[in-house]
Amino acid sequence: MRLGSGLGCVESLEDRDAGLEEERATATLGALFEAQAARTPDAVAVELEGQTITYRELRHRATCLADELRRLEVGPGVPVALLADRSIAEIIGIVGILVAGGVHVPLDPSEPEERLRHMVDQVEAKVLLSTSGHPMPSYFEGYHGVVDPGYLAEFSRHGIPPDDDPTTAASVFVPGHIDNPACVMFSPGAAGSPRGVAVSHRAILRLVSEARASGLGRHDRVMLASPPHHDAFLLERWGALLQGARLVVMPQETLLSATAFRDAVRAAAISVMFLSTARFHALSAQAPEAFDEVTLLVINGAPLAPPAAQAVLRRGAPKRLLNGYGPAATMLSTACSLLGSPSGPRDLPRVEPLFDRRAYVLDEDLQVAPAGIPGELYLTGDGPGLASVREPSLTARCFSPDPFSTRPGGRMYRTGDHARSLPDGTIELLGRSSSSSEPPGQERAPGRGTRGGDIDALSSSAPSHHRWKPRGIEGESELPRTRTEQRLARLWRELLGVEPVFRQDAFFTLGGDATMAARLWLRIRKEFGTTLPCESIYTSPTLEHLARRVDDEQRSPRKVPSMTGGLLTHHARLDPHIRPVPGVRPPAAMAKCIFLTGATGYLGAFLLRDLVKNTDAEIHCLIRATDAAHGLHLIEEALDEHDLWSPSYRSRIVPVPGSLSGFRLGLDAEQLDELSWKIDAIYHCGAEGDHLEPYFLQRARIVGGTQELLRLSCTSKLKPFHHVSTHSVFGPVGYFKGLSLLREGDDLDLGAPILSVGTGSQQSQWVAEKLIVAARQRGLPVSVYRPGSILGDASRGVAHPNAFVFRLLGGCIEAGCVPDLPRMRQLFVSVDQVSAAITAISRDPSGWGGVYHLVPPARKSVDLLQFFELAAEMGHPLERLPYAEWLERVTRLIEPLPAHPLLPFLPMLIEQVHDGRSRLQLWEGTPAHDDTNTRTALASSGLPCPPLELADVRTYLAQLVRSGSLPPAQPRRVLGGRSETSTSEDTAPPGRGRVATLTPA
Repeated sequence: MRLGSGLGCVESLEDRDAGLEEERATATLGALFEAQAARTPDAVAVELEGQTITYRELRHRATCLADELRRLEVGPGVPVALLADRSIAEIIGIVGILVAGGVHVPLDPSEPEERLRHMVDQVEAKVLLSTSGHPMPSYFEGYHGVVDPGYLAEFSRHGIPPDDDPTTAASVFVPGHIDNPACVMFSPGAAGSPRGVAVSHRAILRLVSEARASGLGRHDRVMLASPPHHDAFLLERWGALLQGARLVVMPQETLLSATAFRDAVRAAAISVMFLSTARFHALSAQAPEAFDEVTLLVINGAPLAPPAAQAVLRRGAPKRLLNGYGPAATMLSTACSLLGSPSGPRDLPRVEPLFDRRAYVLDEDLQVAPAGIPGELYLTGDGPGLASVREPSLTARCFSPDPFSTRPGGRMYRTGDHARSLPDGTIELLGRSSSSSEPPGQERAPGRGTRGGDIDALSSSAPSHHRWKPRGIEGESELPRTRTEQRLARLWRELLGVEPVFRQDAFFTLGGDATMAARLWLRIRKEFGTTLPCESIYTSPTLEHLARRVDDEQRSPRKVPSMTGGLLTHHARLDPHIRPVPGVRPPAAMAKCIFLTGATGYLGAFLLRDLVKNTDAEIHCLIRATDAAHGLHLIEEALDEHDLWSPSYRSRIVPVPGSLSGFRLGLDAEQLDELSWKIDAIYHCGAEGDHLEPYFLQRARIVGGTQELLRLSCTSKLKPFHHVSTHSVFGPVGYFKGLSLLREGDDLDLGAPILSVGTGSQQSQWVAEKLIVAARQRGLPVSVYRPGSILGDASRGVAHPNAFVFRLLGGCIEAGCVPDLPRMRQLFVSVDQVSAAITAISRDPSGWGGVYHLVPPARKSVDLLQFFELAAEMGHPLERLPYAEWLERVTRLIEPLPAHPLLPFLPMLIEQVHDGRSRLQLWEGTPAHDDTNTRTALASSGLPCPPLELADVRTYLAQLVRSGSLPPAQPRRVLGGRSETSTSEDTAPPGRGRVATLTPA
């Protein structure tokens, strides 16, 4: 489908205007960006958490992408979907699409899959781009590419010449027409289904010109925070890029906290900001001083509330504050300056046309209503340069000929808002017309369904914390509409203790965590009688989205697994540019400088300690911190927690503030280049997954981080790479394939067919290890270490209380029963022994490139029932029950408890992912793990393979009881010659009995 009048798919509704600057009168966005990049090649175009990309670099990467898109026959009018978060990669994708001449179709990854599918189908997109943190959607059929800040992972074959001159470089820019569509924006349509609106180059350029006239210039730092559904989405991006300004990307977590937002705005020296009305209202209540250093603040989407504007003007007035009004479907804003303090609530909301735009208040006969007489508001000017995609009847209903225009073809847009003109020339908004249909792209604000008098009454009587509840999520603060939304809101209020709950609120923003998510999931299952997957709690950004998923699940229940092995295999493609220079070998001498990730994690802290003690190297630790001093403090805290810290370590540890999920690991180009020459080895201990989060939330950190580290390992000089994975990376192959032994050299593809039933952690670690395999095949010296289940520190006899089996045992002890799960082998190891083994093996160059299982010998491994028997032996009476009966008892016990350690894991125990079995049940039949490579590598070191004796487990259990992490044992009273806590197994029915001996049940 080509979006343009030539094929009749959409009706062009351009309102011609001769007032654009000469340069911009006929040029498209792509051409204008090319010109801007040539004028300011070395200026920073985009910044994200310290990472930057210049206009020169952005142009090169976008040009490379455009060239590849043209090979796929992308040109004028051809839609290209872009699934991306706010990021540098997103900007590369947008510019690349426009330079190729295509139509940008933005997709928000936080939207439900069904909604995204509808968007793609509506425009008939056959090319879809996504950023590296997001998978190819399962519903998409067509060409797919992954946009990365440094390369186009799927099909780019072009490098970036470092000395290329942007003023002379050949361009692949495809000329187009200024009245062609440039972008398709989506807004809620009937019943919430997305409705596409095609936006022309001319309409966007008009917005940019207005921003320029309002003060936006090349020296500004423009905050990038708007998602695709918001009016400011295009204005933020193109307003900055076509002026040569700097886009500063605000991370999502910063937007979720008013104080963090205020601090980030000041730290980044933001000078220009575009906000939705809802977000402005939220910030004005919690941090009205956040805008005191901003030069230009534009509020889009709906009229401001007087209390919110007054709070900001009193506490933190920006130099210029504009309230932009206008439906997204018009690409039109009107504004009133708020530099002076409003004298009263009647000062708002009013609108005044900007530049050459016109606003009419018309009666039912489309005649101008006299001043003071209510009518309906119509907008015109150059803004309405678009049409509803594949809905010509809706276009005709919302747009009509402008009877007052002196220019042929003039159109005006019916807003559906009541208004009246005032003697001073401004227009006062009175609320939403009850008879009007919802126009495409119209955003709604609190009270938009009421008249002005009602709004004023509410504004003067309602408590401020009920009127403008700070939220930090894009969208207007509307109360729940549907019955499902209302029922969910009640559950949120009961669990989180917040009041009120709005449609655009986010569960985790309101105080939710993994434990709360599990409780909410259990309540939803009972309330709605649905088997909604727990991951929906994590993947639904708002109450509104979650309600849609509940409704969808009730209409058509789906199986729990959402990730297919084929899709994960698709993600496991290593960037083709990551390969060592032919003939270059890693250094034979001991490393003088080591790069370590995960230093504040449990295993990472021990590994850092051992590397400091057993090498002379300087250890550079990648860590999420504000600066090096903060990073060192976090590292010291982590080691001190386990009695590992020594002040002498300070001279050997160099914190490197950054992020595994960030572009260039969160480092700027100069830092990364210096690091690539300095370090001699990489230890990646930061790929530990989270069993509770779904795959896509972990992909950027685990998969993307691993790929960036592999890139670093072969940049400047070749460095040995030591990757810490997990023994569970294959998934439950024992259950599905009947394997009795997993060898260190077995192909990872053994686990590919069953990846869909794995946890997000196992899935992401499998993909990361596949990247490791690809790197090894290209000649990188990559070693993989797969530890078993770490229970604690054997040297000190201190257990790791967060270990899953200890959480499970705690719930079992409180319930007085255990699940009958035979043949569930447990590969228990201690953290100190695993760390020592990794350190020893990695220091011997002869072992580089191997795979090492850091597990106990098969004869010393125990199964889960034996583990439970150790607890019973210590005085805990535990009845063995069939799984379903045990699960019902445990769930009934811990569900009401607000913070039980096992509660977050209940979905893993309850959700049936295959043949009526939960994820835990599928680990029956866990095979033994061969450790030949490990034993061979450790033979000369004097270290044994990581052993864990039963005595160590008993020590851990006793320590957990002493610390209060496990309930104390009950006194063993002898009744009639028998212990009260023991029962003969011979008299117990099958699948039931007391666990009281060390004999397997």
